[in-house]
Amino acid sequence: MLQARRDQIESAAEELLEQYSAISDLPIEKLLPIKPHDVVTRFLGLRYEEVDDLGDGQVHGSILGVLDRRRNFIAVSSKLPSPQKRVIAMHQVCHFIYDLDFIYHRERCDDHGSREERAEVFAAAFLMPRRPVCEVFSCFYGGQLALSEIDEDFAFRLSLGTGEQVPLGRLFRAAGEINLRELARLLAKSRCPDVVHGKSLAEAFGVSVFAMERRLVELPVFH
Repeated sequence: MLQARRDQIESAAEELLEQYSAISDLPIEKLLPIKPHDVVTRFLGLRYEEVDDLGDGQVHGSILGVLDRRRNFIAVSSKLPSPQKRVIAMHQVCHFIYDLDFIYHRERCDDHGSREERAEVFAAAFLMPRRPVCEVFSCFYGGQLALSEIDEDFAFRLSLGTGEQVPLGRLFRAAGEINLRELARLLAKSRCPDVVHGKSLAEAFGVSVFAMERRLVELPVFH
């Protein structure tokens, strides 16, 4: 996806989030982690349910979520981990707002295409808004993280925060470049006792470590 298109989708998600904040009469920071079921019910006026059986979708893969416009209804599989439920719910919110021809839509685990790509960008921007993520990251690390200053002490801090053994060499590729995805994964997972009640970045925003890893790579948190 072109960056200009991605930025457009993110802006739309952020505008919707501001509207949700306004009707909730709370700043965005007080709404974190975002509760998709509240967005669906109180903001969009739809019904939201978590359902055991959405159909097995044997031909095209397991069914993760459903949007039914006729019944004003969004459902998410109750079998999913909580962070994935939140993402799938926001996918359906995106489809409800933009894909007006989706009268009845079942989202499968192997769905692809431009609409699902848009829903993925939208969900990430809504659940992990740019400014709050950058602000919490700054509380963890004192601002943007200087990649040139990553050293043994920083690797040890990640070991303490993640519960993993993080030798310094793990953060670098063979050519001596920073392994940004591995660094982002560890940062997403790492906890700090003095920030957001000892939660990790992923936990603070109610998303998976993988989702927060991808978001950190996209945002201006490194230099």
